[in-house]
Amino acid sequence: MFFDPGTGLETPSTSRHTAHGPEYVWYDELEPFFLCGKSLVVYQHGNRDKGGADEAIKRRAGELKAALRCQRVWAVRWHGVQTRTYFLIPAVEHIPRMEQAVRGLEESRWCLDGHFSVTVV
Repeated sequence: MFFDPGTGLETPSTSRHTAHGPEYVWYDELEPFFLCGKSLVVYQHGNRDKGGADEAIKRRAGELKAALRCQRVWAVRWHGVQTRTYFLIPAVEHIPRMEQAVRGLEESRWCLDGHFSVTVV
């Protein structure tokens, strides 16, 4: 399942029930899909979080892992003009195949030439 929220993942500065709340995807909205055995891909715009993009990605991946109680989260980051991150959250039975796919990406020119990087949490 692919999620592309208008603004990004939930944030403490915005309440779900405000005018901007629907622009975000909330962790508890992802949970039903994950619990029924779906692997998830969640798109996140780059932002100017304190600590930089790498820290923001690690923090978000950790939050997703805790909220969904999943075994693994890969963060695939695009290093274009503006950073974009795709969080890959595999269902348990999809982990081996997704590991193989991520390894293939890491060994490809896309990563070797610096277009993408992968972080595992």
